Amino acid sequence: MGIRSITKLKKVEEKKQTEKFVRNVIIGNDIFALNSLYEIRKKTEEVILYTDKEFDFNAIELKGPSQLRGDVNIEYFKVALKKEEVSISNGEPQFFKDLKFRKFGGRSKPEPIQWGEDFYQNQYANIDLDEIFPLEKIKENFNELLNSVTVAQVIKVKRILTEDMIENAKWYVEFSSGEQVRCENLIWNLNVDQFFSKIENKDSLSSEFIQYCDQTRTPSTLNITFEMDGELTEKRETLFIPLSYTHEWGHFICEFGEYNEEKNKQTAKFVLFVDKSQTSEEELARKIRLLKRNIEKIFPKFKKISYKEYIVLSDFSPCLKIDDSLAKNFLLEDNNLSFVGFNAPLVDQVSQEGLFGDSLFGLSHLARAHASTCLMLENFQ
Repeated sequence: MGIRSITKLKKVEEKKQTEKFVRNVIIGNDIFALNSLYEIRKKTEEVILYTDKEFDFNAIELKGPSQLRGDVNIEYFKVALKKEEVSISNGEPQFFKDLKFRKFGGRSKPEPIQWGEDFYQNQYANIDLDEIFPLEKIKENFNELLNSVTVAQVIKVKRILTEDMIENAKWYVEFSSGEQVRCENLIWNLNVDQFFSKIENKDSLSSEFIQYCDQTRTPSTLNITFEMDGELTEKRETLFIPLSYTHEWGHFICEFGEYNEEKNKQTAKFVLFVDKSQTSEEELARKIRLLKRNIEKIFPKFKKISYKEYIVLSDFSPCLKIDDSLAKNFLLEDNNLSFVGFNAPLVDQVSQEGLFGDSLFGLSHLARAHASTCLMLENFQ
């Protein structure tokens, strides 16, 4: 895949503007958005998911190395999934230095750990997506679900302050397709800071909620997956591969999947945090070339293995720590706004009633995204 294809903006045809009312609108582009659509459609057909890219069921997966790590996150899933135990990966994370992989905490020190990388110093837990989502049901109903999906980018969002007594519209959203939609319930699956950048009447937001949006402004994530013909390594630990030994450029963090002997396949997933303000196509391409050279030095067999590569540049990264109290008062107002996703606030009437309680405190990454989805669905009427 060419690097240009992951960074260029899609050309959007100019279309005639249309206005309509949709009772429930979901805006997002990942498995949490699709799962929200599936669950809400069980209750009502008055729902549309607007996404900036077409959904391909086979491509819906969590990108990069495992995002279930840390005692709080793992304990949350044990409770949520009613599991007595969640298996932890064998082997502690390692970093590459002086021609070998080394464990953290020893005499040899890694290159400086950059923003977001410390999360991956914890061992990951083994959990399948079909334990979290009803993937088989979603797959069976996938074509039907697509009838409630519209591909369009959000242009702007506006909070409706004067109530429409007929339609009870609370939010106005304008899309690149020309659609101007008023809705009663808005479910936002993109990052929270993107909501802030799109909302037109920012003065309708509380100062505390604006602070919440600000703390979710994070670096981008460059996710690279190699699907290789053959097994490159037997290592299954989370591995830190530095971009440079002379500059503080961070690490490519990776995990190698189990070797499928029948298909002669092994998958390797990498993630790198990149500064959005200093990211260009040329810079991303250079870092990807640097990754491949480093892999060849560490695993010489890589030069001889055929592989397919999949590259995804995400606009944001999950926050390790979030102050949910900043969003509390605003989201408990009667504004019919919910957030679902990795940096979504976990402040909700359901948690107030103790259905989740203190188990929500400190959740991040996959656990936070899952909890925010559950809270939204519990509250949905």
